[in-house]
Amino acid sequence: MSTPVTFSTATLAAQVYEHLLRQVSTGAYRPGHPLRERDLVAELGVSRTPIREALLRLTEYGLVEGEGRSARVRQLTVPEVVDLYRVRRSLESEAVRQACGGLTAEDFARLAAAEPAEVADSDEFEAACYRFDMELHRTVAERSGNPLLARMLRQLHDCVQLVHKPVADRRGRLARELEQHRAIVAALRAEDATAARRAMLAHLHSSCQTQVRCLSAAAREVATAS
Repeated sequence: MSTPVTFSTATLAAQVYEHLLRQVSTGAYRPGHPLRERDLVAELGVSRTPIREALLRLTEYGLVEGEGRSARVRQLTVPEVVDLYRVRRSLESEAVRQACGGLTAEDFARLAAAEPAEVADSDEFEAACYRFDMELHRTVAERSGNPLLARMLRQLHDCVQLVHKPVADRRGRLARELEQHRAIVAALRAEDATAARRAMLAHLHSSCQTQVRCLSAAAREVATAS
């Protein structure tokens, strides 16, 4: 029997959501993976109520489709990803502009603590990059000062976790993404809104290209297998 996952902060439903989101992002739950309440109760060692709330949020955010026994992880298409990034570029470039000058010393300390220490080709480094990515984008959204914008960006950013990155050249990809995130943080520290917006747009452009390549490669593999 697997050891129940230990949760310790925030509401239990929020913790379950973050755990399931991480499982989707890492590919532990692939597109089409069934998400049954009874199975998750056994896997996570929590009651149905927080699991039901987490699944509802995942469905609202577009990561899960169906309901009840037929709930499963969604598969994004290339056009959906392109549309998603078009919206992200418009909203997140504005969010980072509005957030510039609004981050606190505590925000920067938290980002510094989340930033990976060194580049490595390992699961631990990838997990650290994931945490840094989440921390940065969520901080920018919150410090935009626009709650509606923050909620929309949170949904969009969580939804892109459906696209799984390739294992090949993992170190190089993560290193590039890390440098892009560092450039955004540096511009925010300098309170340079123009540079922050430019760095965010460059990062989103690069990220979109990576996501599209991943989906296209996955589609080719399915076509070859069939």
